[in-house]
Amino acid sequence: MGVFRFEEGSAKHPFFTLPENSLIVFGLIHQFGPISKTDLCNILQKKMTPINRMLQPLELHNFVIVHSKGDSTGGRKPMLYDINPHQHYLLGINFSTTYCEVALVNLRLETLAIERFQVDVATHPDSVVEKASALCYRFVQSENISMHQVLGVGVSVFSSFNESTGFICRPIKLYAHERWVEYPILQEVQKRIPLPVHIEKGTNAAALLEYVHGKGMHSKKMFYLLCAMNIRSAMLFEGKLINTAPNYEDAFGHMTIDYDGDRCDCGWYGCVAAYATIPAVVKAFLTGLKMGRTSSVQKPIETITFPDICDAVHTGDLLAREVIERSASMLGLALANYINLFAPELIILSGLIPQNCPLYYEIAVETAKKKVELLQVPTNIRFEQNGMYSTPITIGAAALILDQAFHLRPPLDYKSIDL
Repeated sequence: MGVFRFEEGSAKHPFFTLPENSLIVFGLIHQFGPISKTDLCNILQKKMTPINRMLQPLELHNFVIVHSKGDSTGGRKPMLYDINPHQHYLLGINFSTTYCEVALVNLRLETLAIERFQVDVATHPDSVVEKASALCYRFVQSENISMHQVLGVGVSVFSSFNESTGFICRPIKLYAHERWVEYPILQEVQKRIPLPVHIEKGTNAAALLEYVHGKGMHSKKMFYLLCAMNIRSAMLFEGKLINTAPNYEDAFGHMTIDYDGDRCDCGWYGCVAAYATIPAVVKAFLTGLKMGRTSSVQKPIETITFPDICDAVHTGDLLAREVIERSASMLGLALANYINLFAPELIILSGLIPQNCPLYYEIAVETAKKKVELLQVPTNIRFEQNGMYSTPITIGAAALILDQAFHLRPPLDYKSIDL
């Protein structure tokens, strides 16, 4: 999963030299904290002496602190341990097709600084990486911390990448500058920021974040779908990413749902992406206007954007509603196909479309449920409109550094771990 690379000497950071059992305790505190030593003993089925031994390096390097005192059960109030938010930090960079977003977070994954800037097909990747790196240094300086306190940089990309080289691969549909293809993203970031760097597909990073730290924390099998300029997906099963299409994270968007349907940008016909993406929604809306349909959107046709269509839906615009309903219905059909094949427990629909248009989410879920029920499959699947984090890909990128160190992800059978 992903590519992780250390700059020479960077592995000396105390976090990456912690004993495995201390990392497990850190993960428990991260998941359940504030938590007492007694509760740690109960979860791990260990006595107090080994728990103290596991906590010692975490306290020594200020990774965990005594947060507060818990309720007494008759004796002295127990000390509650939590992650220290003021000593060690993570950087996350999200290289998207239309913007780049950079965040500085603490070990609780709380955002201290975040900023994005726009990119387009004319923006050379070198300039994007340079600007993102400059933001990283500015955030560190503005928070009055040093780079020695930063564990590493998590990088999420809009495409797949070559795991042996770290170079970006071509997505099915390239919305960005052509020079991104085969661009050595990992090396270029580490050249400017000499810290441990982890690179992952953007949707994988967001899905891992929700599975480990968010709404998917207690799910065994979770499907994460990001609906925006394209349709990107990730599947997790028992803590592991299931990369059924390793070369294209937008492969779900090119599932054929109408053999004689609309032409997709990939060259084929009837793909999900030909109906359920932002470009498809805008295209369908403009086509309706050109055919004489009326709308409450009073703008020159060439300036109409997706947010304009979302606003029109909220005001009861008939054309806008029809376009969104058709788009979401097509996505729902594709979701039903996926449910019938893989039976996920949880499906999270994320991205700019569900975030800005609740109707899209509602119709997609309703359509998927109806189609599954026709095949007499129980629909005990939980659907969620967006995850717990408002910027999941960027924060998920930062969280990759933690996840790389753990090698373990909830849900865990802690009783079976040999400590």
